[in-house]
Amino acid sequence: MNDDLTDRLQAVRKWLNENARVITQVGELTIFNFTYDPNHHSGHFQVSVDGEPIEEHWSFSLGKADGWTTICPPMFVSPLGAPASYAAVEVSAEIHAALEAKLREIFPRLAPLGLNRETGVEITMSSSIEDRIIDLEGYRRTVSEIENRSLSATVKFD
Repeated sequence: MNDDLTDRLQAVRKWLNENARVITQVGELTIFNFTYDPNHHSGHFQVSVDGEPIEEHWSFSLGKADGWTTICPPMFVSPLGAPASYAAVEVSAEIHAALEAKLREIFPRLAPLGLNRETGVEITMSSSIEDRIIDLEGYRRTVSEIENRSLSATVKFD
């Protein structure tokens, strides 16, 4: 590796160490302040850690072919001109899994990509979100709570 690249990587690591928030232990997380784009099944939310809100917004989307909603932490994009993105808030694997599980409770699973053997309907990348809704009542309830700004959920850790 050349010296300029090594120096740049060290500067980025130092900057991240000084600016990224790392959360490894928590008593309680609350997710709130949701936005939602129903055309793409994506949006943002905030997280409160032990009663302290994190300013940055997390994002969620229909991430994989399996129909489940996935989450992404707030990101720094190209810090110090580095051609990459880095998490602005890093959480432990346990915390990430708990947040994703809570979001999966909030957003019912959508039909996965592929051919449904029971109905014969094929879901593709170009299928609308509306066509992929399995639990219409649960989906409508979630969207209504987001629109009413009343959606929040808490995860407690031991």
